[in-house]
Amino acid sequence: SSSHKKHRHSSRDRASRRSRSRERGKKDKKKKRGSREKEVKKEVNEANDDEDEDGLNAKEKAKKTIEGLKGDISISQEEEMSITGSNARFMIMQKLAMKDKESTVMVLKNMVSFEDVDDELEGEVKEECGKHGKVKKVVVYQAAQSEADDAEVVVKIFVQFDKSSECEVAIAALNGRWFGGRTIDASQYEEQRFLRDDLSG
Repeated sequence: SSSHKKHRHSSRDRASRRSRSRERGKKDKKKKRGSREKEVKKEVNEANDDEDEDGLNAKEKAKKTIEGLKGDISISQEEEMSITGSNARFMIMQKLAMKDKESTVMVLKNMVSFEDVDDELEGEVKEECGKHGKVKKVVVYQAAQSEADDAEVVVKIFVQFDKSSECEVAIAALNGRWFGGRTIDASQYEEQRFLRDDLSG
């Protein structure tokens, strides 16, 4: 009977040890699960932090991109303004060129020599050019080509018409025409220069 009691005690001890072992196993599993959960949470948090950083970076990148685009837009606006300014200057130059083309003044070169200049020349030119339009003024201009005593003197005759269209007709009729053994060179002269008495052109 004593041996039977010992057997029962040993069986109970084994069952108790087994139970304690199971409890430790459960606790270990819980610890492991807890630590694993902590690791997972840490990874998730780190991932979220990364996302936040990426998000901030993305925002910064977007901001920089917008600023860059703004810069491009401002550059484009400057270029457009520059182009507009160039166009405006070009249009002004065109208008000035048109004014030159619309000049009412004709200049005749190589029509007469210095020796042929007399008091009647102005009247003769006015009469001849009057066939092509209304002549307002005739100026006979003599220019020495140098300061030397024997320098060649070039004679230029300026004729101002009432209209630019009359001036153009006279140029077309007289340019290249043979006159007194000379070939006349007839061309338009800048009206503003003529009005300023600048006959050097």
